Amino acid sequence: CSGSILWLLRVRFFFFFVLMIRRPPRSTLSSSSAASDVYKRQTYPSSSHHHNTTIGLRINPQLGQGSIGQLSTALATSKFGIGLLDAKSEIKAAFKNHPSFVKMLHVHTGSQGIGLKMMVEGVKAIVDLAEEINASGDGGSCTVIDIGGGLPVNFASDEYTPTFASYVAALKEGVPALFSGRYSIITEFGRSLSAKAGILASRVEYVKVNGGRRIVQQHIGADLAIRTVWQPENWKLRVDVYNLYEKATDAAEKGDVVARTPTGVLRPLDAATDVQTDVAGPCCLGGDLMCADRALPATVLPL
Repeated sequence: CSGSILWLLRVRFFFFFVLMIRRPPRSTLSSSSAASDVYKRQTYPSSSHHHNTTIGLRINPQLGQGSIGQLSTALATSKFGIGLLDAKSEIKAAFKNHPSFVKMLHVHTGSQGIGLKMMVEGVKAIVDLAEEINASGDGGSCTVIDIGGGLPVNFASDEYTPTFASYVAALKEGVPALFSGRYSIITEFGRSLSAKAGILASRVEYVKVNGGRRIVQQHIGADLAIRTVWQPENWKLRVDVYNLYEKATDAAEKGDVVARTPTGVLRPLDAATDVQTDVAGPCCLGGDLMCADRALPATVLPL
């Protein structure tokens, strides 16, 4: 219709969105599930049809919990890994009894909510164990260290903190043996690589006021931002509002009617008019909110 206004609401989120229903944890001949305690790495020599397999053990250093309990995997009672304090002798025996293929140790202390200090302590625990195995002289050896991922992401701004460089510096200071040249190092970074790589954008469908609360209805919700909806205190996302159209300059247009031709430029709205707002998603769920009671421009209007 004439004089339509298009407002875009932008939510900073992950670049990749996959809804995945996982089977019970299981390993195959070529790979291991995320919840498996046995990790496999295979190489296929070009001159042979046979493959060489390196088997690794996921170790739980049992260091305790980070700031998000559900994502902490180094609790004493965690379902992940083989407890270092519970089964150290059995772990060492696996390297001694199977020296031809048990050659790797793996650790992952958690995903988000884990500080650099705790991450470094987790890596140090398995490197110290590897050094002990290699010095035992009983025929076993550890040649591969998988330090996992878990580098936390700062969702509050565009700033990258902590950085990969700061993590490397902390590892060099706290676990110098990791960089001795005696080990191949594997990493499994995920969120820290992709979290700031893209945005979600939606048009505003409608705006209303219920019980004195302003509600902006749009098309992003629990279908994509599952963690933000169910645990907003841990997964708070930034929300920005943009206008894709400019005010008309043609004298034939009246008042603040907006030109129908887009400028091609997203322009942020004036924050001086901010009012407390809920941004609601499309799902049939009362808690399907991208943010609640957030200060957003009062000039937001639907398409």
